[in-house]
Amino acid sequence: MHPTCPTCGHAVPDAEPGARCPHHPRRALIPEATLREHPNDPMLGRVLGGRYPVVGVLGQGGTARVYRAIQEPIGREVAIKVIRPHMLRQEATLPGRFRREARTIARLRHPAVVELHDFGEDRGLLYMVLEHVPGRSLGEVLAEEGTLEPRRLVDLACGVLEALDEAHSMGIVHRDLKPDNLMVVAEPWGREQVKVLDFGLAKILDADWDDDCPATRKLVLPGTPRYMAPEIITERHATPRSDLYALGVTLFRSLTGEAPFDGPNIIQMLAAHVHLPIPVMDPALGVPAALEAVIRKAMAKDPTERYADAREMAAALRAAVAEAPKPARTARRAPPVRMLVVEEPTLQSPHEATQIVSIRPHHRWTRILAAASLFVRMVR
Repeated sequence: MHPTCPTCGHAVPDAEPGARCPHHPRRALIPEATLREHPNDPMLGRVLGGRYPVVGVLGQGGTARVYRAIQEPIGREVAIKVIRPHMLRQEATLPGRFRREARTIARLRHPAVVELHDFGEDRGLLYMVLEHVPGRSLGEVLAEEGTLEPRRLVDLACGVLEALDEAHSMGIVHRDLKPDNLMVVAEPWGREQVKVLDFGLAKILDADWDDDCPATRKLVLPGTPRYMAPEIITERHATPRSDLYALGVTLFRSLTGEAPFDGPNIIQMLAAHVHLPIPVMDPALGVPAALEAVIRKAMAKDPTERYADAREMAAALRAAVAEAPKPARTARRAPPVRMLVVEEPTLQSPHEATQIVSIRPHHRWTRILAAASLFVRMVR
């Protein structure tokens, strides 16, 4: 399949993706299969900043779309995250905030952090040029494997904590740590490495967030509700320990197959983080008790009751699995973790979501008695 110009359809045999169309010198040639899969994407074939021809699509989210590009003149393959145009139309201050935060993020040099090579603006589009990481996100790994063996998970978690330690020492809080932002990369000799994506992106995209000015924190919350620390929900305040909480939720999900707090809507999910106790893991999963205790401490409602920093949590995780037996455990999809159900309150305003919450437990014994009664009627 010959690389093809997305503007005129001209194909150039033996050309490399990213080479320019002879009839449209400002357009890059794209693999034909990519054009068939994404026929109406205006970014394909565009050359950002005059030296990043966009040749493929890697993924997308609500606020950004990620493309595969070639960095000229060195020919390095990179990932380019393009902020969606509607974000720019809604946020007049976004370009300045984007440049300020990107300069801070670019200082991160840890091998467990996806490196930011460059950033810029091209005809009204804001973009970040990132290290291209071949691999699967932890979210994809969990979707395929269900759960992870504790030692394997702790190895990955300690890589994340090393990255967090460097970021936190520089005053950078991730704010949106979750399985989809952790890339699992297979290395030679069967080893795995983790790479953390999107440091600081939640703060860049939130115009209402200013850690130094509580009065400016409006209802908009940075991050993903399923992994959000209680203090972000109630006080609109993110700290390094908020990242430790999100990692604790991620570890719980990775070991049990279920998030500790869930619900049919965002209000119930946020209320659960603030008010509900952490569910107890099913003993049948074989998770070492010491490891569960570490996760529960990382997920303490009060930030002061969590680990003091990433290094302390990493040491606790390593100690928890050091003395644990090594069972022949294969990853499997775990049964749902039973938890309390939060009844959705009638709210006068969205802010009351964390203040007006009622809870009712599952009536477990009622179900057991009903099943026993049915069995007796059947045998009669």
